[in-house]
Amino acid sequence: MSYPASHNHDTVDVTLASYGSELYWKTIEIRRKVLRLPLGLDFTDADLRDDPANHHFLATVHNVAVGALVLVPETQGCGKIRQVAVLDDYRGAGIGKALMEAAHKQALQLGMYYVHLHARITAIEFYLRLGYQRRGEMFDEIGILHQDMFLELKPQR
Repeated sequence: MSYPASHNHDTVDVTLASYGSELYWKTIEIRRKVLRLPLGLDFTDADLRDDPANHHFLATVHNVAVGALVLVPETQGCGKIRQVAVLDDYRGAGIGKALMEAAHKQALQLGMYYVHLHARITAIEFYLRLGYQRRGEMFDEIGILHQDMFLELKPQR
């Protein structure tokens, strides 16, 4: 899936990365660099235990890995989006939006009509622009304020 980047004429390619593949390990590298290491954390075996059952997306620009996202199947018709990460130098270029659009499309193909996520306080506005709604009070997760957010997906006609 290719998407135009918003700040230039580059194309963002979003690929579904099979668990254990080279592309999967690139998603792990991005998630680690953007979401874990800045907090002094790293992945444990327990953190990655459910990865075989999840759907992993890798965003590239000119074949350079720049973003990642995980779609987790939950109950019938529902999924959770986790670990949305874009390298600092590529933020604001449409990478996150391209990842989310690819995840929404995949979710619909899998029969998910409802997705939710835990947005870091710094990302709430991004998700609101994509149509997500807030749910409940903000809460602490790994030492950072988060907001539970959800979106009802509608099939494309």
